Amino acid sequence: MKSQRIYRISGKKGNKPMKIKQIGYLMCICIAAGLLSGCGSDQDDGQVISDLTAVEAVAMIKQHMNDRNFWILDVRTVDEFAGGHIDGARNLDYRSPSFQEWLGELDKTKTYLVYCGSGVRSAAAVEIMRNMNFEEVYNVLGGLTEIAALNDPAISVVTCGCNL
Repeated sequence: MKSQRIYRISGKKGNKPMKIKQIGYLMCICIAAGLLSGCGSDQDDGQVISDLTAVEAVAMIKQHMNDRNFWILDVRTVDEFAGGHIDGARNLDYRSPSFQEWLGELDKTKTYLVYCGSGVRSAAAVEIMRNMNFEEVYNVLGGLTEIAALNDPAISVVTCGCNL
């Protein structure tokens, strides 16, 4: 008769020991349950927070061109914005002490596409928006630099004739 090793999980005497094989099955079930519940996704409590490439961002802008619930946020400084921005974008300077106050005035149920020059400030801004419970926010990887490099005729990068 072949002997079978059994390893005890609990240090208490009297508990029925579990075999390593049983532990493996239990771990698989736990991992599967975690994956099915959305563990590790970018969607928490109904939020959609995601990074987009410039190509994906341009496609989204085209898709929502006349959508009043879609906002393009440029989080660069006022001077950077005046030097060139996506037509229709609204400027909220990430470096301003009032940035979070301004975000608090926005409708959290709208869809926001957020960009800066290269994607660093917009990523930080999107994280703040996530923490403020905005429902749908997209960060443009590579920022305006990547969008402008596409040279898509449907996306206008305009300059402001503002007197700063």
